[in-house]
Formats: sequence, structure tokens, C-alpha cells
Amino acid sequence: MSTIFDWADTLAEYDAECLGAVVLDREFRIRAVSDSVLQRGGYSKDQVIGMSALDVVHPDDLARAAEVIAEVAMIDGGRAPGMYRLMFADDGWATFELQAVNLGDSYDGALVMRFDEVSPEVRSRAFAEDVIDITQLLVETCSTAESIGRIIDFAERHVDGISVAVTTFAPDGSTSTISRRDLPAEMLESNRASHPLSLPTEVREAFDLQRSGPWRANNRAGILSHDGCCVVIALADDAGKTLGYVQVLRSATAEPEESEWLVYASLSQILRAVLVRHGLDNMLRFAADHDSLTGLMNRRRLLELMGDNPELGGSGLLMIDLDKFSWINNTLGHAAGDTALISAGQCMLAASPAEAIVARLGGDEFVIWVPKIDALDDVNRLAELVRSELVVPIDNGDRRRLVRCSIGAVAIRAGETAEQAINRADQIMYEAKRSGGDRVMSA
Repeated sequence: MSTIFDWADTLAEYDAECLGAVVLDREFRIRAVSDSVLQRGGYSKDQVIGMSALDVVHPDDLARAAEVIAEVAMIDGGRAPGMYRLMFADDGWATFELQAVNLGDSYDGALVMRFDEVSPEVRSRAFAEDVIDITQLLVETCSTAESIGRIIDFAERHVDGISVAVTTFAPDGSTSTISRRDLPAEMLESNRASHPLSLPTEVREAFDLQRSGPWRANNRAGILSHDGCCVVIALADDAGKTLGYVQVLRSATAEPEESEWLVYASLSQILRAVLVRHGLDNMLRFAADHDSLTGLMNRRRLLELMGDNPELGGSGLLMIDLDKFSWINNTLGHAAGDTALISAGQCMLAASPAEAIVARLGGDEFVIWVPKIDALDDVNRLAELVRSELVVPIDNGDRRRLVRCSIGAVAIRAGETAEQAINRADQIMYEAKRSGGDRVMSA
């Protein structure tokens, strides 16, 4: 049977010597709240009474807050205060120091949440804990975008009134910008146009600072704009390769304090490490899935992709073998042979539709898989196009010639496996080769 007690009287016992307090029932619903808390958050009492306490927690702190409240609900007494962001009625938010206390069975398992300004001790402890947590990204298997999002949240949690945008460069120089909030249109446009060899002026200045090294001595990880509203941080690996850059939009205009610079220094170091790690992961993944000479997909990865398709029927496959390729190797040398294979692969890519997969099976054998065709005629047309456009260098000079090839084209049958389709196309290709080569045969 529930104990009957006065929520307001309970509140009065705990809201002294702090900004205010909230009393929660065992289901974490708000039953009493200090006027000072209401005033700070812009809420009315009618709005919050009966509301779940978690409804006013910042989304990025929700999991952490729910875990702590659930833990305190299982023990008598309280736990050390922590740092949490709470939402205001106008959708703004601020960071507070919160301590949860379980009042025990005599109060029917009610909880009290005490609010206060964040003390230096609590802020330092939360920062240290979050740094340890965020460095786990170096060993976790999550996407680059997810990792960057968590690092952005780390910075925004520890510096009030900032919005962080991280722009990274892909191997081809294309850009991707990730932020948790809307960015000014001119900033988005500038980021989209950015390139490792053509950076915005303030980003170039940040790279000059990053290369000079003095920032490491005082945690000045980036440059501050003239109006104080933006910090720009350069991201480069130890070899000086440009990885991207960070833009921190600030609501404050004064020079950041050392604690703020420390957050930016941590952000930049963790981002660099994560981007380098993901870059290496991508290189290893690419190496595992692609042929080292031509850069085309390898046999293993092709079979995996085809195997992931629940029904290969309705797709098309070409088995391609270069005619008399041994002549190039034996007459012009293996370097010329390698060049011919690379060029042949590029010709196949250029001739194939965007959705097609071009793979090198080994030696001078290639496969083109088209996941969706309407009829065998589609495969035959592609095969004839490949056969007619296979032009590759035949020596180390500028001379080029048409390299003949034999092609087996098949429309994959319903229920046919990838291996079965490849073997059938292979047999048809050898029929074309035995018939003199430089031809397409299909079935």
C-alpha cells in the first residue's frame, strides 16, 4: 500500500542551498517542483506536474539520465552529482549539476532531483569521463558519420552555446559536412565548394597554425574569427594530409577560456585519430574486396554481392576473356600486360551502366553483372559494346590498338546461383573462343 505524504513538504526539505529541486514518484513523474526551477525553464506548474522527468532532458543526454535515474531508484540514498543538459519551454537548453536522491520506502520510493550550477569539480569529472568514453570510438565498429556525430555531441555538451560542423574529404576530394543543427546558408555553400587544394581563407589560416605547432603548448587548437563567433580547426594526419576541418559557431564573442580551448583540443585530436582509423579501415576493406592491379571488384566480393540477392533471375552476366593476351606478356613484357589489363577494366567500366558491377576474376578474365535486365537482348547489346570498345595500350608509348575478346553472355535463370551462372557463362565464353574469338555468344 502506498504511503501518503505531502509532495510540497518533501520538496521544501530539499530545495534549500541549491537552485531548486523536483520531486518524482516511483514512475519518475514530476509531483512537485520549485518555483525557481519553473522560472529558469520558462514552464508553468500546470505544464510540468505529471510530466515524466525525462521529457525535459536534452535528447543527447537522455540515455545517460535514464540510466542514472533507474540506478538511483534501486538504492537508498543518492549518488554523486552529474552534469546534464535540460530543455527549456522555448526549446532552448542549459547545463546543470543534478543530484538524484532516493527517499526510500517511507516515501513510497519517491526521488528528489536537486538542481545547481555546475561546479568545477563536477565539470572536470564529467569531462574526464566523456573523454574516456569518446576514445572508445577508436576500437568500436560504427560508421564514420556516427563517430563524428558522437564527437560533436561531446564538444557541445562541454561548451554551452556552440554548434559544431565537421567537414571531411573523401579520397576523391569530395566533401561531406556533418552538424547537429542548421548551418548558415553561406557556410554550407562554402563547405560544398571546398576541396583539399582549394580551402576557404579561414580554413587555410587554421592549417597554417596547425602546421606551425605552437597551439600544442597552450591548447589553442584553432583560430578565432575577428568577431569571436567562430573557431576553425584544421584536421590533418601526421604526414600532413588534409582530412577536413571543424567550424565551431559560438554564441559568445569573448576570447574562449582555457577550459573551452581544452575541449576544442580534445575534439580535434579525437577527430584526427578517428578519421585516420576509418581511413585505414576503408583501405583495408577496399583491399579485401578489390583486385590489387585493376582496382575492380574481386571474385570473392562479387560472389558475396550476388549471394546477397535473394533472386538472381532477371539479371544478366558477361564472362569476358581477352584473346591472345599471352602474346602481350610474352612479346612486350609483363608491365605492358599489366597496363593492358588496367586499361581493359577501365573500358569495361566506361561501357557498363551505372548499376553494373565489373569484376576481375583473375588472369585476363573479367565479369560484368547487371542486377536488372528486361531480356537477353540487353545483355547482348552490352556485350557487343564492350567487345567493340576494348581499346588498350600495347606498349609503353602512345600506340593503342583494339584488343580482341571473347564474351559469354547469359540471362540468369530463376533459382540459378551465382556460381552456376558464372560457370554457364564461362562455358559459353570458351565456345566463343574456340570459334575463333572476337565474338559474343549467349544463352
